Amino acid sequence: MTALWVFGGVLLVLILLSRLWLGVQVRGAEEDWQVRARVGPLRFQLYPPKAEKPEKKPAEKPKKQKKESSGAAEKNTAFPKVTPELLRSAYREVWPPVRRALSRLRKSVRVDPLDVSLTIGAADDPPEGAELYGLAQGAVWSGMPVLEQLLEIPDPHIHIGIDFDTPQPQLRLSVGVQVRLGALVAIALGAGVPAIRWYQNSLRREAPAAKKTAAA
Repeated sequence: MTALWVFGGVLLVLILLSRLWLGVQVRGAEEDWQVRARVGPLRFQLYPPKAEKPEKKPAEKPKKQKKESSGAAEKNTAFPKVTPELLRSAYREVWPPVRRALSRLRKSVRVDPLDVSLTIGAADDPPEGAELYGLAQGAVWSGMPVLEQLLEIPDPHIHIGIDFDTPQPQLRLSVGVQVRLGALVAIALGAGVPAIRWYQNSLRREAPAAKKTAAA
């Protein structure tokens, strides 16, 4: 009988935890960014970290810093270069499992606010920039109706532009996502493995091209 009560208590706790709301909000532009998180009724700032009072430390002799080889720095590529082919492969490999996971969890994920302004820099390669612009516009116009069926997005605002005079993209956004813990676990289990596999394959595909560029 005691074991039954323990099992029932654990099950009740798991059910309550699965209903717990988690959230994160990202807002900013260029170098000025702010990230805030929510766990149930608690809210706190993740970035930038709060400034701490500086502690007085005794002067230390400057240490010689070891020079890191440029080759090692090049190997530590955090993310592959954004190209039209990369976006197409992400759509083919990542979007289907994400859509299946979200379709089973309708109304468990809320996106509010959704305010995004992206300007694609095309000064270095105008044809590729124009292609990226077309893909981004197509993704917004075809993808947003689908996302609005899968998620709760009360008031979306998205703008995509292109600038042929600057090489760097310009991004300004304010995005907040709230999700129940149970739904987050289900999405991670359903879409996490395909997303990791796509990321690893993208890095492998980019490696030969990087070696050819370095050899040239």
